[in-house]
Amino acid sequence: MAATRKASRAWTRYTYPTVAIVCGAAAGLVLLAIMFLLGSPFSGGATWDTPALMEYMDCSKASICRHFAAQEMQIVDGAGGHFEVTANSIGFRVPEPPPIDRDAASLVVQLYGDSMIHGTGVDDRDTIAQQLQEILARKFPRRNTSVMNFGMPMNYLASQLKIYETWGRDYRPDIVVFEYHGSIPSPRDINYRVRQIRESTIAGFLFNFGLGRDFINKYQTWSIGWFDREDAIEALRPGVDLVIRDHRGRGVGVAVFSFVSDFSDLDAIFPSDLPVVRIASGFEGWEGYRASGLIIPGDGHPNPNGTRVFAEAIAGGLTPLLPRE
Repeated sequence: MAATRKASRAWTRYTYPTVAIVCGAAAGLVLLAIMFLLGSPFSGGATWDTPALMEYMDCSKASICRHFAAQEMQIVDGAGGHFEVTANSIGFRVPEPPPIDRDAASLVVQLYGDSMIHGTGVDDRDTIAQQLQEILARKFPRRNTSVMNFGMPMNYLASQLKIYETWGRDYRPDIVVFEYHGSIPSPRDINYRVRQIRESTIAGFLFNFGLGRDFINKYQTWSIGWFDREDAIEALRPGVDLVIRDHRGRGVGVAVFSFVSDFSDLDAIFPSDLPVVRIASGFEGWEGYRASGLIIPGDGHPNPNGTRVFAEAIAGGLTPLLPRE
């Protein structure tokens, strides 16, 4: 009888927790399946499809995704249109970078941002960077002007600063321009999502299946707002400090461009002793931007007329930082 009670206690000790864990896991899977099937809280378009992007992006350096170097691509935008993208020798969109050992008469401006700076939806000749380079070349005909396009889809400020640290500053730019949409940007951009997939056993398993990839995409899109404001600001600090050092030590001019003319919380990111030129698009908020007539219908990125208008706005806003001739 004693042996029976002892065995019963042992069964209870190990079986109840196991059953509880299994039931909890099953309930969680059922809940996730219901949420997945309903789709409501997981809404998000293909432009946020990290698993798909990982197939044609080089994410091997500094946890930052870029194009594979020196290749030409045909990409489909959110409206179903095709556009041509040419990656330069360092894996970002053309124009080609200038020589690192450039002459003193040259002018190097670098643009950092997400797909709107990258030029999603327009061919190479119509990106903001290409339009800005042509504007500045006309304005400074005696200078060798280069505008470098460091925009990449779904790159928020944390990744922009990392790209500057890893690639941009080697070219000793005269001016850097960061894109800003107003309020503290989420750290959960494309590069965070790639790390999330690579570092998670469950996500790594789901990545092998079509439905699993779709689930990952929708979950990551849904959870974009899951971050603490103060933690996000602190995570930006090392990159901001590097920009400050280069401003003081190298004379790098710093500007921020907003498509929606919103600079909320910018003072919480860049300290008051760093003179940051704020460049507004001229359109107030996302409603003003969407009503501008300068976007691709059904997609939301600037069309060729839009990239020209925004390039002109940036060129005009950079006047305090540009050389006098």
